Amino acid sequence: MIEANDNEREASPSGDSKELVERLRKWEDESRRAHSRWKKNAKEWYDLVAGEQWSQEDKASLLDQMRVPITFNRVGPMIDAVTGAEVLNRQAVVFYGRELGDAQVSEVLTGAADWVRDQCDAEDHESDAFGDLVICGMGWTETFLDYEDSPEGDIKVPRIDPLEMGWDPASKERNLADSRYRYRVRSYDKDTFKAKFGSEIYDRVLAAQEQESDDGSRSDVDIAQDEYRNDTGSNQNQRARVTVTQMQWFDLEDGFAVENPQSGMIEAIDKDQYKALVQMALAQQMPPPQAAKQKRKTYYQALYAGPVLIEKKQLRCNHFTLKAMTGKRDRNRGMWYGLVRAMADPQMWANKWLSQLLHIINTNAKGGLLFETGAFANQQKAEKEWARPDSLTELNPGALAGNRVQPKVPPPLPAGLKDLLEFSVESLPQVSGINLEMLGLVQREQAGVLEQQRKRSGYAILAVFFDALRKYRKEQGRVLLDYIQRYISDGRLIRIKGKAGQQYVPLVRQPGVARYDVVVDEAPMSANQKDMVWSMLTQMMPMLKDAPLPMDVWSKLLEYSPLPSSLSAEIGKALTQPPPPDPLAQRAKEAEVAALEGDAAQKHSAAQLNLAKAFEAGMPQPGAVGPTPLDQMTAQGTMQKDQSAAMLNVEKAKKTAMETALLPMQARQKAEADRMKAQQAGQARYAVGV
Repeated sequence: MIEANDNEREASPSGDSKELVERLRKWEDESRRAHSRWKKNAKEWYDLVAGEQWSQEDKASLLDQMRVPITFNRVGPMIDAVTGAEVLNRQAVVFYGRELGDAQVSEVLTGAADWVRDQCDAEDHESDAFGDLVICGMGWTETFLDYEDSPEGDIKVPRIDPLEMGWDPASKERNLADSRYRYRVRSYDKDTFKAKFGSEIYDRVLAAQEQESDDGSRSDVDIAQDEYRNDTGSNQNQRARVTVTQMQWFDLEDGFAVENPQSGMIEAIDKDQYKALVQMALAQQMPPPQAAKQKRKTYYQALYAGPVLIEKKQLRCNHFTLKAMTGKRDRNRGMWYGLVRAMADPQMWANKWLSQLLHIINTNAKGGLLFETGAFANQQKAEKEWARPDSLTELNPGALAGNRVQPKVPPPLPAGLKDLLEFSVESLPQVSGINLEMLGLVQREQAGVLEQQRKRSGYAILAVFFDALRKYRKEQGRVLLDYIQRYISDGRLIRIKGKAGQQYVPLVRQPGVARYDVVVDEAPMSANQKDMVWSMLTQMMPMLKDAPLPMDVWSKLLEYSPLPSSLSAEIGKALTQPPPPDPLAQRAKEAEVAALEGDAAQKHSAAQLNLAKAFEAGMPQPGAVGPTPLDQMTAQGTMQKDQSAAMLNVEKAKKTAMETALLPMQARQKAEADRMKAQQAGQARYAVGV
């Protein structure tokens, strides 16, 4: 988005702004010269898909001849078939932590990425960009933080018109991975420009444009109707427009690789950060940290209009936020192209042959005629009526050589014209790789297995486009992860889908957790993919039902079922929860515990009674002789024995009650142990090649 839209905005540098803008405008001019032909062809390719398949010269020539420029658009449905396949088989981005203990954080970040993409409709915008990729060979999006709708800031991933983009002509890798710079050019009217960048910047741009116009150099501001050129002061000055360029590039700067004392990982820092670390170590009378000097990429973004620098900032995510997906590459011309380039000639020739065939059919009755003088009774009338196949033309006697009535015989169509028309139409699937099976237009009887194989063959030809989309998702996922951690991990509640189903959790930044592997996985969100996977699962069910699969796996399998998503989520949630205890078994356990507790209480009471009797028996009466020592020892032993038995029964009752309470937890632990055992067994079989 071409505007200052996050908290990384920096003031325009005063010293080197002129030199910087000159360098950036030089790159822009270089890219314009290299890609001017591609932009011209891209407009023609978009016209072909939209049904505008005649050039202005050919259309004018046909209209002058009273002929109709017929258009049967066959390119549009073929492009729709490819873009529809992407919509029905979308992919999801998953983050995996590189350190132990990051699994839970990875799940939260993956859920946060899904939440962000759902909030900004990123999937729809990326599908539109994929359509651009298939048509012209380039698809573009941008990831940025927007404050227009929310004061907290929302991450947006909109699609960008490829004709607004420019890039390093020296880049040759897919998705412009080796490009030094890339930029976007947009045109704003006067009021919009002032609202985004301020009136002061607008006045500076106008003054700079005046100077460049006087020098005879190029101009990025159209002020032909502005108040500086219009003394009448009319409202026509609203038509003034300003061209703003958003340039992103990287510079190789000196940096250092140091070891983080907290995490033990090697981190890259710039020279200012390393200088601060050295000063801190010297202040604490400690040796400076060990570091290795290296060159590292530092990414920047600048906005400028003409020679005026509006803004410059560093991209903290250390990536381009303008992301591209590229199609096929023309090595000699250094340009990217899609499917329409190969389909242009067959489509246009099919239109021309069809128009020619219709013209011949319409003019067959108007064909030329050889006749002798005096053959017609009225020659002028015959010339007018001969062009009409339903007219009656009067001839002089003897002109028909004995036949008094004879119909007008139209001349035959030129040989091979119909074959040329069929050849042009049939060439479209051959040059594009989109066969009739992918379009669902096969008019013959064939086996379903054969049709599926031909569909897969068609998608194999188009794999270069889907592979570019997959690479784009990984690159964009890295930028999205940085934006999530840096800007929206402020405690806001987000909706994620975990083992316990959908729930709202606070998104809090985790310090020290920064390295993740970005994996593109197939998301079970399309009807076609669900049906295909579910059909395979139904064939595997006889084997899976006897396998010791944990409930988490069964809940994952339910995501591919044709059931509604809400119902699948509820069933999966019920499967992952521990089963409720059996009421009859629970009552039996409670009765057993109550019986044990009653028996223990009874024995405890008997022990207390025996203890009282022993004390009573052993207590000497006044003037009486007390019990013998042997009687006292016997009574004391009996008392201790009864008391020990009572305490043992109480402990046994407590242990039984505790075991009953731990039954659900033990069931979950056993299920998890069985799952780990099955997983280890599967890994062992995979390792030995079983």
